[in-house]
Amino acid sequence: MSDDRETRRERALALIRRNIETHGFHVYLVKGGLSPRFAYTIGLSERFGAELVFAGDALCDASDVHRAIAACAERAFVLGDRIDVPHLGSVSAGPVLPEWSTELVLGAMDYLQRSTVACVQIVPDSTRTIDVPSLGLPRDRSPCWKWLSSPCPYRLSDGDVAVTNRRALLGDAVTEAVRWETDQWEAFSCSAEDVQKEDMRVVPLATLVAADESLAPAVELEIGKGMRRTGLTSRWEAWGN
Repeated sequence: MSDDRETRRERALALIRRNIETHGFHVYLVKGGLSPRFAYTIGLSERFGAELVFAGDALCDASDVHRAIAACAERAFVLGDRIDVPHLGSVSAGPVLPEWSTELVLGAMDYLQRSTVACVQIVPDSTRTIDVPSLGLPRDRSPCWKWLSSPCPYRLSDGDVAVTNRRALLGDAVTEAVRWETDQWEAFSCSAEDVQKEDMRVVPLATLVAADESLAPAVELEIGKGMRRTGLTSRWEAWGN
């Protein structure tokens, strides 16, 4: 097994080298598990003195993330810069504390053989969803990331996901939740019938629970069961077959 791991590692390093030679950088996209998705570069440190990190923003798909990183990598970015990204709007360059970078850019540290790597956060300007952290502030200021390196007190696994809606990701309280499969939930800020398909996104259930721990009872729902409430401070009522 150790030989297999070493072979996979060598292949991964070879791919990173090719991408750096061809494009100037490599992008690592990490699903996150109990934390939101994030992406970071490897290879920009030699030119700019820092790698780029794009963390959270479930309203963006993977192509949006790559587009934002590519737009920022084309120029000598500095903190406070605002950069226009086609089809996405503008993004800003923000600071990243070492307590974040040492957790997020492990691949960059491994490839560059460094114990620390300076980073710059790509921050969307238009809409800030609940899963976008402030990497220039201590981690306890970004609730959705509380289980990045700390144990989760709920029975949540890396594969537990929820279909949610745009308004919930922008901060509206989830008022309706149902569990459809062992690892699949729906959690909306309104009735499911009122949610448009284009407003739906799939996120780790842990993201929603971390942002609002009053949603924790959803973790223990039986398959096919649901719960509703009228607002953030109201009690949950059971519903479903």
